[in-house]
Amino acid sequence: MLFHSWAFLGLLATTLILYHTILRGRPIGRQAMMLGASYLFYGWWDERFLTLIIFSTVVDYIAGLKIDQVYERGGTKQQAKRWLWLSLASNLGLLGFFKYFNFFRDSILPVLETFHFTPGWVTMNIVLPVGISFYTFQSMAYTIDIYRKETKVCRNFITFSLYVSFFPQLVAGPIERSQHLIPELQNPKPVNNDMVQTGVFLILLGYFKKLAIADALWPLIAPTLAAPGDMSAVELLLTIHLFILHLYADFSGYSDIARGVARLFGIELVRNFEQPLLSWSVSEFWRRWHISLMSWFKDYVFIPLGGSRVSPAHVYFNIAAVMVISGIWHGAGWNWVLWGLLNGVYMCIERFFIMRKRAAGIPEKPPTLREHILRALWQVHLFGIGAVIFLNPDLGKMGEYFAGLATRWGGWDGREYTLLYWTLAYVAITLFMDIWQRRTGGHEFVFKMKPVWGGVVIGFIIVMIIYWSDNPGEPYFYFQF
Repeated sequence: MLFHSWAFLGLLATTLILYHTILRGRPIGRQAMMLGASYLFYGWWDERFLTLIIFSTVVDYIAGLKIDQVYERGGTKQQAKRWLWLSLASNLGLLGFFKYFNFFRDSILPVLETFHFTPGWVTMNIVLPVGISFYTFQSMAYTIDIYRKETKVCRNFITFSLYVSFFPQLVAGPIERSQHLIPELQNPKPVNNDMVQTGVFLILLGYFKKLAIADALWPLIAPTLAAPGDMSAVELLLTIHLFILHLYADFSGYSDIARGVARLFGIELVRNFEQPLLSWSVSEFWRRWHISLMSWFKDYVFIPLGGSRVSPAHVYFNIAAVMVISGIWHGAGWNWVLWGLLNGVYMCIERFFIMRKRAAGIPEKPPTLREHILRALWQVHLFGIGAVIFLNPDLGKMGEYFAGLATRWGGWDGREYTLLYWTLAYVAITLFMDIWQRRTGGHEFVFKMKPVWGGVVIGFIIVMIIYWSDNPGEPYFYFQF
């Protein structure tokens, strides 16, 4: 069930009416109703997917209870570890099988065929359940935190099930921590006018990003991706910029809708984006892009590997390892491994020069406006190089893309001017939103503007949503993860 579908709007309206009328004052009834809505939302794609999320929920609920019981009886972490391993093995096993089976099959088949051996079982095709990478990470974090004694066990099965499957953020994040979301579900805030207004605006902003930016740009991007060898260097370069805008609008738009919908139930979700395209360094970019995922990797991968408390060489290894694992999390393909490694190299090089400055006693100071703009442009283009890898699981097409960027510079034709026009227009729109969000410190920036100008912005957003609503568009890009 897509956010920009009549089915979702019907589900949302029904759920809100029940939540705020019949079930008012009945917390468990509200949670049970929202759990049913979440399962309906998820099962809309394929009802078989429900067995996986229910399995993951049951395993982690039991594992959490058992770990807590060990500690209540005075047991040690070593004794509790077997239940943690049950959780990790179950979640990573599901994720590995459904997400990476086809990748390993395709990788190993050529090797086996050289020995004239083709076992029948490797010809299977496994369907990737929507959002499995998100809810397995969220559920797994719960048991890890109980094992670390960083969160309390949730004894109510309905509450815990809703934590794993809460429909606004189920299939594309943000990846919530139990310390934050479970108390929000147990004690939602009273929904006042401010929450309704800001929630509705976040939903409108998300639809605007999805329909009027991401989906509107995709028809300009798709032809270049289909045949990069036929395109000029200018077309290839402008397509990279358009894809960055598409991806940012697509994913941040989804996060805005998720936060807006949750707010209508009195529940606050964490921010997943903080104007990453305005970042002036690679490390700052990744602190602001997909915040919940990078925070997850920091807490559950980078720090357990030793973080930055180890030798310099070990720190560089940890950074690279986290980014490679992040690449593998995004997708099953060698291009994702390469993408993660490239970003790890970026971050290691940046850290190397920062540490050299510190060793030389050169004080760190914030960049001037001119330096900030130039460095922001630089890091966006570094991200763009990764985007070429990101977009091309076919390594042959990836090579064609880079070869075209290096060699096919020449005259401009009509399509190149069209791409330039759309790039400039949508860069201006995106920068307008991000700069105002940065200035006001919130995503609901229109309420900090003068009423007349805020009304103009809201009117423009609504008109654009209506104008682009007939565009079939594309599913959310991150649904494949």
